[in-house]
Amino acid sequence: MEGLFPSEADFARAQAECSVRALYRTAGLALPKKIVWRPSPRALVSEPPPGGPDAGKGVKYLLHPDWAHRWETMTQGPLNVLWRLLGQSAAMPIRRSLRRLEAPNNQWVPERLANLCAYKYEMQLMDLYRLYLDEILNPHDRESLHQDITAAESVEFMLPYEHVCLVSEPPVSIRFDSRGLLHCTDGPAITYRDGWKVYAVEGAWTPEYVIEKPELITPESIDKEPNVALRRVMTRYYKGDYYSDCCAELQKQDRLGKLYRKERRHDSDFVFVRVINSTREPDGSFREYTLRVPPTVKTPTEGIAWSFGMTPDEYLKTQKMT
Repeated sequence: MEGLFPSEADFARAQAECSVRALYRTAGLALPKKIVWRPSPRALVSEPPPGGPDAGKGVKYLLHPDWAHRWETMTQGPLNVLWRLLGQSAAMPIRRSLRRLEAPNNQWVPERLANLCAYKYEMQLMDLYRLYLDEILNPHDRESLHQDITAAESVEFMLPYEHVCLVSEPPVSIRFDSRGLLHCTDGPAITYRDGWKVYAVEGAWTPEYVIEKPELITPESIDKEPNVALRRVMTRYYKGDYYSDCCAELQKQDRLGKLYRKERRHDSDFVFVRVINSTREPDGSFREYTLRVPPTVKTPTEGIAWSFGMTPDEYLKTQKMT
């Protein structure tokens, strides 16, 4: 009897192919002659479709001719919160990894990326959108939205052309944090069957070396990184003492500590306070602590008070130093 019944993977693939055909049908397009599966999103964009030019033109925006207006509607009013959540979806780190591909015929990668649909990840909030939009969409739009949501349940990534539709297999492993952000601190957050990996920390795309070879991170590479989220990840993984190595300038000193500031081109200043603990350690030494404080802080006392949720005067009163 073995082999007479479809496996769970076969069933999922058949369901995905039905969703793909429904998307074409709802958009008024001829059904694709072929639906071709590839092992990862990288394989979708780094290799040409079967038949090359015979595959036809990309049809992402023919499948969704009203999306531009729909996105504009979604980014207004209460939907703006949901739109910002979409920016934290797993699709974003994957797309950033794809943009860095060094593939044969690499000049075609941007064009394929523009035609790439990331259904499972970019459509994950569509049920919430429907709660707001159901009353204003016409019947055709509602049917289109229904097909989008159905596709999101079974299609990871797809690259649709007129005559061929390429679909990515799901990853063999994927990891999220408690907030649902793509996240792994000790390896790839996503791994595909062909070995392609995507690294991300708290939803932010991260270069492989930051996780696998953090000793390669330097203060200079941190300072040159324009992406704020990535720079913070790099600072966290830096193997040395970044506070000592970042060449911050001593800006202010008072009886409670020293305030250092490092100006940053792409972000607010990096400001911290060094404090000597007044309690002696067992070996007779005094431990030094470092506190990261907001860039608006002007004195060490203000920074220490801020860490306790106090004003400088309130903190000094608790220390009986007024």
